[in-house]
Amino acid sequence: MGRGVGLACKQFRKAMIAASGAVARPRYCFQAIRLGARELYRRYQEDRARVSEEDFSRLVPEAVEVKLADFECCDGNVAPYELLVIAGLVQYMAPRVLLEIGTFDGNTTLQMALNAPTDALVFTLDLPLGSSETALPRDRDDLTYVSDTRRVRPRFMRHPGVGNVIRLFGDSAAFDFRGALDGRSVDLAFIDGSHSYSYVKNDTERVLELLSPRGVILWHDYTPAWPGVWHYLNELRKDYPIVRIKGTTLGYFRHQL
Repeated sequence: MGRGVGLACKQFRKAMIAASGAVARPRYCFQAIRLGARELYRRYQEDRARVSEEDFSRLVPEAVEVKLADFECCDGNVAPYELLVIAGLVQYMAPRVLLEIGTFDGNTTLQMALNAPTDALVFTLDLPLGSSETALPRDRDDLTYVSDTRRVRPRFMRHPGVGNVIRLFGDSAAFDFRGALDGRSVDLAFIDGSHSYSYVKNDTERVLELLSPRGVILWHDYTPAWPGVWHYLNELRKDYPIVRIKGTTLGYFRHQL
């Protein structure tokens, strides 16, 4: 290590200790020259703030048999392994009321419906077709999926064995969830609507009001690529025991009342 770099690392360690009481990790030191201590400290703190990982086997501790149909994954869909995880959770939990925010092409909706009990109800909400107006700011990349023609006839409408899906239209910031659910509590919610911070926060807070005593919330796209989801869940973890399911971008929370 050159003298200049070594000195910078020592100074950076001192700055980190003074600011946080923590000892800087070596890999951060080597980046200090390029990024600067202030930006690096911000990244270090964010790294510490991430939600912890949990193995799927800890959440579903027994073998389950899942059903999948028409599950080809395209841009805008969850990944194949994520579909298996969601289907496995539904099979294990046997929820009677499921709520999805963000129908898109109905891929996740279909897999949840196939794996839920036959008497379960799957409510799925999306913006009205042909409308892109929202009450809160959207992530700039959301519009690509709002205008996608695959929303017109979602996959669950093409599957003859699915009759337990209730399709809803509206803006989740203003939608009357209690009225649509007729007072039912939600056993499993899947949040995958707008990815802006404002909407992830709104959707989470509204779902928490509806959640049954041991209900579960899943969030899709917990990754820095979607900063609204990423930053909000990193904040929410301070108040709720959220984990990321290992090998996925799925955030997971289970009510413990």
